[in-house]
Amino acid sequence: MSDNSDVQKTYELACLLSPDLNEEQYKSWLNRLSDSVTKYKGELIGEPQIREQKLAYPIAKRLRAYLAVVRYVADTSVPDAVMNKIRHEKDVLRFLTINIPKERKRPVKIKKAKPEKVSTVSESQTLPGEQKQDDLTEIDKRIEEILKSSS
Repeated sequence: MSDNSDVQKTYELACLLSPDLNEEQYKSWLNRLSDSVTKYKGELIGEPQIREQKLAYPIAKRLRAYLAVVRYVADTSVPDAVMNKIRHEKDVLRFLTINIPKERKRPVKIKKAKPEKVSTVSESQTLPGEQKQDDLTEIDKRIEEILKSSS
């Protein structure tokens, strides 16, 4: 047990359950889960939710499963105890417990973007495209002079 065992945090437990179970078995499983949370002095938030879910890839040769989601508030030691209990259930395909962070009291400050420096072209400076145009006109003039002198 850690020093933070008296700190209450919000957790969300998601479990993928075997699609082979009937409705009574799902309800008994959810009751066992909620009993184990309350046994360790946790408090359920709302009712556990369960729905059928198509899986992205096969798990234990199954393409569908039931997704059970349970939210609860408990000490920091409770999730480990609940997960140890779930780990030994044969009907659980996968499970995951996450810590739901509390909302921030102060809003996050967003830094304003600094304006970029805009470079201006002075009369003495020429843009590369303008310089190429001047070079081409100069070349055209020389070609005309050469053609006139040769004829």
